[in-house]
This record gives sequence, C-alpha cells and structure tokens, in this order.
Amino acid sequence: MNTNIEILTETLTEARASFIQHYVEQAFIQWTEKKAEDVAKFTARNQTLLAQCASDRRWHPRVAEESAALEFDSYVAKLAAKIESKIQSVVSLTGGLWNGSILTVDTDSGRQSWDTSCKHNYRYGRNSRNGHCTHYYQFPTKRIA
Repeated sequence: MNTNIEILTETLTEARASFIQHYVEQAFIQWTEKKAEDVAKFTARNQTLLAQCASDRRWHPRVAEESAALEFDSYVAKLAAKIESKIQSVVSLTGGLWNGSILTVDTDSGRQSWDTSCKHNYRYGRNSRNGHCTHYYQFPTKRIA
C-alpha cells in the first residue's frame, strides 16, 4: 500500500528533476558571481583565489543536487500532509511547477485539486552569508477544489 508521499513522489518525478537542474544552475551562477567579485577585489591574490575556487565545497554539483533534492522532498512531504485523506489515484497534473501546476487527486474523502508554484527568492545584505546574495525556494500550495 502506497503512502501519500510515495504516490506524490512518483507523480512529481519530472518536476523534481527539473527543480534539481535549475537549483544546481542557480547555485553555480551565484558561486561564480561571488568568485568574480572576490577576484576583482583582491587582484593581488588572484592565483590563490583561483586555487580556492577549484576546491570550494559551496559549489560542488553533488552538494547542490543534494540540497535541491532535500528542498523538493520537503515540499512533497508538506503537500502530502495537507492532503489529509489517503490518495486513491492521481487524476491529473497540469502546468509546470515554475509557473503554476495543478495536481488533482482522488482521495478517500473525494476529489481534491491543489495549485502550486515555485517562488525563487533572493536575500541580500549583511545578514546573508558573506554579505552577498543568497537564494532559496518556496512552494506555496493551496487547495482550489
């Protein structure tokens, strides 16, 4: 017997892969922008900084992929918790996660539709890591039927 999380994980496989790819690309862009700023500020230490770039764990594809997977899996778990009844079947999944998707499921208590979109947020300023821009994602989800 599949749980709601298992059913949703199977249904959202493509969306998860797309999210992970986007997350990794954004992490790389953010990392390279930060390193470019460092190189511009500290031109006398260019060689040292370039060597650090090669070993910097903040940009490693596996680390970024793992972080993205955790964020997406957290979204799936929260959505499963919002669907309070046992999912019997997935009726449809329309749209895309980035612009808004509608998931319709049949549950023990009837048909439910859920609207989700992904918001990519940025945090700037002194409180963010190293005083630079950091990014994070949110998946606001609401029941529409």
